[in-house]
Amino acid sequence: NKTAMPEPKAHSPMIRIGMDRTVCDAKLPKNGFIAGRTTDFGQFERSILRLGYFTFRASGEDLSDANVIVFLKPNLSIPEKFKKQLAQYVKDGGKLLVMDSPDNNSKSGSKLIHQFGMQFKRPYSPAGGKLDVSSGWPAPVVKNSMVVQGGTPFVKLGGKPVGAWKQFGKGQVWAIGFATRFTDNRMG
Repeated sequence: NKTAMPEPKAHSPMIRIGMDRTVCDAKLPKNGFIAGRTTDFGQFERSILRLGYFTFRASGEDLSDANVIVFLKPNLSIPEKFKKQLAQYVKDGGKLLVMDSPDNNSKSGSKLIHQFGMQFKRPYSPAGGKLDVSSGWPAPVVKNSMVVQGGTPFVKLGGKPVGAWKQFGKGQVWAIGFATRFTDNRMG
């Protein structure tokens, strides 16, 4: 059987996206079921799969195998050991995507990206409107956003950066201040 049907060769590397459960308890789908609520990120997680990447949910050191770690509205306390692990992960070439929004009363998002020279600015301003993105890309409307300080802006709202990225060691940190744009009721 092995001779007649050899194992297929991969045409591209497997990209693993780790959905953090250490400092984030944002609602993700159960068994693929998407509830469509304003607090859930089921559509977002499923969209990652549709792009051909593989998601897994983990916490702490179990995220170290990810190519990208996604933080959705961080709201839990950040263990000091985990912060140090993240810094080393990024220095070694890992990538972080931290998505926060004004409706998240926790400051964990800012604490997470602070060690990389970035922060979410509260109170947020401007309140909402059409995003100013690179030419050629659609410009979605957001209800509200936080300003992202530090890094290189890649999306603005009212002339202020609401999405930015920064090189850190061999890796990168990306921060988005309008996470609610990616909830089920906005994406579905």
